[in-house]
Amino acid sequence: MKMAKFLKIAALAVLGLAGFYWLVMAAVGIASGNRAGAANLVQVAVAALLGWLGWKRPLLAGILMALGSVVLAMYFLLVLFSIYQAMGPLLLLCAPLAVSGILLIEADWKAKKADQG
Repeated sequence: MKMAKFLKIAALAVLGLAGFYWLVMAAVGIASGNRAGAANLVQVAVAALLGWLGWKRPLLAGILMALGSVVLAMYFLLVLFSIYQAMGPLLLLCAPLAVSGILLIEADWKAKKADQG
């Protein structure tokens, strides 16, 4: 059970760092008078919601995060003209979601394995 809790905390720390980055980007955008910076608050809210769901139901949140990262990655790779243009969104949006999702799925598996054994 200790390993499952550690994996949940690690997943939420990765997601929290990504959320913190988007919060800082929103604050900088709003402070500079750019109204488009407020759109980053949507990503912060989604990260907070997924973090809450990840703590309560890690398997569901892990699956949602993993699938969401794949869908976002495919979107960015199809819409943008080259892989070099897609690198920023892939690293800033897709990678934290994928890592958090995989860690949450593993945490759920470890918790179920500990309950059985």
